[in-house]
Amino acid sequence: DRLDVVLGMRYSDETRDGDNAVRFLNFPSDVLDNVAEFDEASFDDFTPKLGLNYTINDDIFAYGSVSQGFKAGGFNVGSYQNTPFDPEQITAYEVGLKTELAGGRLRLNSAAFMYDYEDYQFQDVENNNTVIRNAAEADIRGLEIEGSALLGDKFSIDFGATYLDAEFKNFTALDPKAPELGLQTLDGRRLPRAPELKYSIGLSYTTPVAEGDLALRVDYTWQDEVYFSAFNVAQLYQDSYGWARARASYTTNSERWSIAAFIDNISDEEVISNATFNGDIIDSTVTGNMAPPRTVGVELRFSLGN
Repeated sequence: DRLDVVLGMRYSDETRDGDNAVRFLNFPSDVLDNVAEFDEASFDDFTPKLGLNYTINDDIFAYGSVSQGFKAGGFNVGSYQNTPFDPEQITAYEVGLKTELAGGRLRLNSAAFMYDYEDYQFQDVENNNTVIRNAAEADIRGLEIEGSALLGDKFSIDFGATYLDAEFKNFTALDPKAPELGLQTLDGRRLPRAPELKYSIGLSYTTPVAEGDLALRVDYTWQDEVYFSAFNVAQLYQDSYGWARARASYTTNSERWSIAAFIDNISDEEVISNATFNGDIIDSTVTGNMAPPRTVGVELRFSLGN
């Protein structure tokens, strides 16, 4: 009565082909033109799953699973070498607990996981193009905890934290932006966009006011440093940062209309959300995206329904 066995199997079959034509106008020759046709390529895989779910009691549920995943390969359209990339495979292991305590007023979930990648796909730069390459292996080990609690009738709190140990394994590569360094051993280098630590906390307050409800909420998230390059270079890097937001809203009992005021990125943090090198033709400068600056706004919602 307490133990469930979960079995699953997926078969994926993807076929890709196409052509690529990039021509630079107003140049004296066609040296920079890139015209190619890609031969049809098929990628297929079986990805099974095995899981065990065990109900310890009415409030505590334990689980464990082993599963495999697959991401098809493809072509780097626009690349001068038209370099293809191979499929990526992952074997994922996870165990965890889901709990409801204190009569349902406290929810607490936790998990430990391991992800083993083969032919991990990552973003790189080749000449003047952003391309996808394959690493030999990559490993992710992590812990995660999240939960929420009711603090009386009007206050509630929610929280979460994640630890990641995400590294390349058995991988050597030539950095196209630093060929003078030769083949580099990237074992132990962090995976792009994988912060070691991340946590969040939020506090909510709701109370009746007149013919509706007033809701107040504040959130804070902190994230560790990240690299945007497999080579972990300083130019493609975001330092650790905190991000805070707040919101106040009023909703009528009929829920026909509501009004809210909010502020996001309260401390006006300058955060890079993605970065890469531009092409050699413009001296490999860094380009990317910034997260929005401090943003303040008002929302008004009205429903025409009953």
